[in-house]
Amino acid sequence: MTPSQSLIARTSLGTVAAIVCFLVSSSARILTLTKRRFDSLVIGGMIVTRLLLYSLIFLVLRIPVRGDIPAGYVPEGLSALRGLMVYRDYISSYAPLHSYLDAIFLYLWRSPLSVILFAVAAEWLIIPLWLKVSRDILPERIVRIAAVLYLFSPLSIQYVTVDGQDNVVIAVLLVLAVMLLFRSRVALSALCVSASIATFKFLPLVYVPSFFGAAGKRRWLWLALFAIPTFLLYGAFYVLHSPILYPLQHEGALQKASDLPFVVDVIVGRMLPAHLWDGLVVLALAAMVALILKTMHSMDLKSRIRILTYSMPALMLIVLLLSKKSWPTYFMMVLFPLCLLIANLSVAKRAIFFLFSIVAVTEHSFWTIKLQEVDAVGLHSILALHNSTAVLFMALEVALLAGYVWLLVLFTRTIISSRETQYQTSSNQPLH
Repeated sequence: MTPSQSLIARTSLGTVAAIVCFLVSSSARILTLTKRRFDSLVIGGMIVTRLLLYSLIFLVLRIPVRGDIPAGYVPEGLSALRGLMVYRDYISSYAPLHSYLDAIFLYLWRSPLSVILFAVAAEWLIIPLWLKVSRDILPERIVRIAAVLYLFSPLSIQYVTVDGQDNVVIAVLLVLAVMLLFRSRVALSALCVSASIATFKFLPLVYVPSFFGAAGKRRWLWLALFAIPTFLLYGAFYVLHSPILYPLQHEGALQKASDLPFVVDVIVGRMLPAHLWDGLVVLALAAMVALILKTMHSMDLKSRIRILTYSMPALMLIVLLLSKKSWPTYFMMVLFPLCLLIANLSVAKRAIFFLFSIVAVTEHSFWTIKLQEVDAVGLHSILALHNSTAVLFMALEVALLAGYVWLLVLFTRTIISSRETQYQTSSNQPLH
């Protein structure tokens, strides 16, 4: 399959998934099923659809694995299998334990398909875990629609089953952390968040303030139990002369499409200072954290958990919008909470979200395949020549950023109104 054919297939699959998602989530039938019947169908559907698609793509059609897995996961995992030290003996953009985890799957099956299969299997846990949590904090109607939205989500299908992105494993650890905190298992909750940072990437750090606030009177215990194992692990690698800050230093120097800094640089025709955007990200995150903690103050545990659930996509949207190196696959960390919000929108607004989903799964591949990952200054020059491919890509960029802003506004309003909003299990009113 050529790169152009891959892009067409990706767009087609995302479009079909979005249409099916819209039709099924709009059906009244999903609300009339018994709880046991609904759970069996949605959880079974998750397992069957992902296994069938995985088998069709990689075992029947034998389409080669693309993206981060052959470029990063596999060579780093093989280096770990040879007993080499991460950062010191081979470079990695991920957390210290990432390549050692990949090494386990490559040891069992020396194929990049083993890494994708792990991500697919890990995702099977998302819906049952979130069903347990969300039913305690939101109406059954919203929970069921959200589960169906996730089941047929183009984002889930493309980024996990096709691309094998292990951001979904972070999502599993985060929902476990939320569920355990709700059940007053503070230590285990903190360890789950710590494990996500030790094994995958630094990015889940943005959620720590929300968990801190949601822990209530036990917030300092939660923070200590999160910090101690994190520092011990990174400290151990430091003692072994592994440059643990390499991922931050390396990633901090990169700029990718799919974010506001890239679009602004394209418009002005030069690269604005990186520290300018870094400062904006920090300020925006600080403002959102202040809002989250203020809203959580003096609320009961159930309300704090609900705000925690909605705060995670809000914080991620700020990163996606303002960070100079971000792309839509980060949505996988918080996709189910995102679906919970979308489930309470009107049908028309849900349709807008499905259009946004198609853009999200297409835009970055379009940049990679059609424009060879041209930088912002180069794209500015191409646009000056009225190149149709560049113009279409900029339209995709603007649509993606507009979707980020729209969703961020919705989540911010939801958090602000959390004190006054009364969630009734029989409510059928959409969120405006």
